[in-house]
Amino acid sequence: MNKSQGAEPQRKGLVGIQDGKVVLRAEPDALPPKLTPGPHVVLRVNGQVVEETVAVKPDDEVTVEAVQEAPTKEIHIQIAQDGSSAVALIQRRPGIAWAINDAPFAAHVTVNVRPAGQLPPPPVSVEDVLEALAKAGVVYGIDRAAIEELVAQEALECRAVVAKGRPPTPPVDGRVEPYRREQESSQPAADMREEALKIDLLDRGEIESVNPGDIVAVWIDPQPGQDGVDVKGQPVPARKPRSPQLRLGSGVEKQPDSPYIVAVRTGRPMVKETFVDVVPTFDVRGDVNVSTGHIEFAGNINVQRNVEESLRVRAGGSVVIGGMVFRKAEVLAGGSVTARGVVGGRIEAGGNASIYGPLIDALRRLEPLLEKAVENLRRIVPVLEADGAQERLGPVFKALLERHFPETGAIAQEIGKQLVQHKELIEPELLARLAQVVKLLAGRGPLQVKGLADVTSVLGVVQSLPLELDSRIEDADVRVDYLQNAEIACGGKVILRGRACFNSKIVARNGFEAPNATVRGGSITVTHGSVIAREIGSPSAALTEIIVGPEGSIKAEMIYPNVRCVVGQRQYRVDSPKRHLVLHLDRETGELRF
Repeated sequence: MNKSQGAEPQRKGLVGIQDGKVVLRAEPDALPPKLTPGPHVVLRVNGQVVEETVAVKPDDEVTVEAVQEAPTKEIHIQIAQDGSSAVALIQRRPGIAWAINDAPFAAHVTVNVRPAGQLPPPPVSVEDVLEALAKAGVVYGIDRAAIEELVAQEALECRAVVAKGRPPTPPVDGRVEPYRREQESSQPAADMREEALKIDLLDRGEIESVNPGDIVAVWIDPQPGQDGVDVKGQPVPARKPRSPQLRLGSGVEKQPDSPYIVAVRTGRPMVKETFVDVVPTFDVRGDVNVSTGHIEFAGNINVQRNVEESLRVRAGGSVVIGGMVFRKAEVLAGGSVTARGVVGGRIEAGGNASIYGPLIDALRRLEPLLEKAVENLRRIVPVLEADGAQERLGPVFKALLERHFPETGAIAQEIGKQLVQHKELIEPELLARLAQVVKLLAGRGPLQVKGLADVTSVLGVVQSLPLELDSRIEDADVRVDYLQNAEIACGGKVILRGRACFNSKIVARNGFEAPNATVRGGSITVTHGSVIAREIGSPSAALTEIIVGPEGSIKAEMIYPNVRCVVGQRQYRVDSPKRHLVLHLDRETGELRF
């Protein structure tokens, strides 16, 4: 052989895959072929699993096998945060069947697979779910029927509530509930005069009314609830029942050994939280005009339409007006007033506040004085009885008041003046009880005392009346949509729901709120609250006056020149347009702050 020629290359053996089996073609002196197992393939050489490329010889025992991807199932238990329920989530995945691919003969062959179908997902049994619940600690309220229905589903993913706890039974709170009755029509007697029909309290209309003896409300006694159980078997405590105190007004009484609260007068039932009363109400089914005359009533008044020019509506309670209050018309109310608008008219809300407020103040000043006088009188009575001088109790009581408690007489006279001035606006039953106080303590009243019971009875009236009077004046706001050349005075807030308040005079105790309105001209005085408006004044510098107390503030999106602002004792006159004004007093320095 010529040295310049290279040696002949060594021959290579061949290997192939046929029908899933390894086939070798190699001569004894040829290089052995190589096999590499691909994904999902198990390659065995002489019984040993080979995971990398390997050279195979003719005398080797070589096998290949496709690895099937097995189906799976998972069960997840999800317990609600409060333990009230448990949800089973079943997730199943089908498997994949693989088959070995044939490969042509070559010196190096990679054994690969091809999909040969799906393996069905495994079933989930009821016992599988029960076992998962047990592992999650769920022991109570297991719903086997729901589990059976869940495992019967063929979907790969499904869920269901499989356990529920027992919620605690809520307690019965002590409360008062209005008594529900079927509405009965009431026809006035044929011979009733037309004048009487105008103030017929039995004409219910849209306002419910009751007669003496009718059930107004039912008192529900508190009862405890029953504890519950969560799905883990832990107790869920029931809430404790509330036990509020029942308060009754003078228009109702509670039946002995009975849950029923019945009316003792004709009027409108009032059930508010734990307070029950019967308040007379009058309903005007049209305009207040010359055909009706002035409307004056001790309770609430509802006017369906307008209050015409120069007419007056006076109520001891609230007034609702479906229309307008026109020029020179007056609406005087002890409670709140609601109207669409006021043009040239006048509204006074809190008439009862202006009447009952001073009475409440006087009674509260009188109460500690009278209590001390009664204490002294209790010590004096045994001495008089021992001396056989019981008839001197009146003069002794008068001397006791004049010497040690002279303010009692002055306060009683103050109450008496209020009664004389407003006797037509105070409910007769209240008027009688207040008159009893004046009669005992004013003028020659103390001389008329015959026994200690006379004084203790009046003391009881003095102690109980403030709360009852206060319940009559708890709402004294004015709610309107529009004001022009109007006069408004109220013991609560003036709430302007519309967009305009022009040249009006407003006096409100607790505030003026008109967040969407323009206040132009006139004046607003608020003693205990704040003034809120979208605009105050006008570009033409219309004189407008806003006055609030030291704890109040003046807020406006826009305020124009020539607006006089007073906060407490501090004044400020706007000299140029300002946006987003908030004017108040600094609590530490007492100076005005913007």
